[in-house]
Amino acid sequence: MAKIVRDNIPQIIRESGKTPRIKTLEDTELVDALDAKLVEELQEYQSETDTAKAVEELADMYEVIIALAKVKGYALEDFLAIAERKRNANGGFDDGVYWMGNE
Repeated sequence: MAKIVRDNIPQIIRESGKTPRIKTLEDTELVDALDAKLVEELQEYQSETDTAKAVEELADMYEVIIALAKVKGYALEDFLAIAERKRNANGGFDDGVYWMGNE
């Protein structure tokens, strides 16, 4: 069950008395692993019935998205500025607007 994990997980495993087998990913391998993690977290979010746990899955997705932005060369501040710019220009998704095409 090899997969990308949060940075502190190897230390947590060591503290439990086990020895983790790890490697550091870079470039395409890292992007592929983060892409897979994003899909995993989305599936966990979609299957979660407890609201608080579902929000935790959203937080996990947020961390993965931040890591992907960083790999693409964008710092958190840059990423958030882009998100804000898009929200200011086009709005957010707060109102539940569902577009069904044009007449």
